[in-house]
Amino acid sequence: MLIFGILDLSTNISAQQLSNQFDLLLFTKSFHSSNITFLDIIKGFVSTALVEWLQKYTTATQRHNLLIKAFNKLYEDSLEL
Repeated sequence: MLIFGILDLSTNISAQQLSNQFDLLLFTKSFHSSNITFLDIIKGFVSTALVEWLQKYTTATQRHNLLIKAFNKLYEDSLEL
């Protein structure tokens, strides 16, 4: 969701480049003391690393709207489980 949102706002970077950079943020599905976990995201935690990454490609308003859309999508998807 975040990668496609950035691609809608910018044509200066490819989906593959964004995906590779996002992977470097080290989000993980397991419990981990130093990496952001999927559970942290569910709780609504937005890491500094994620915000700094988004700042490279978005304005403050775009970033806010993009994060709201991402969390709304996550919520909607969880209702379908």
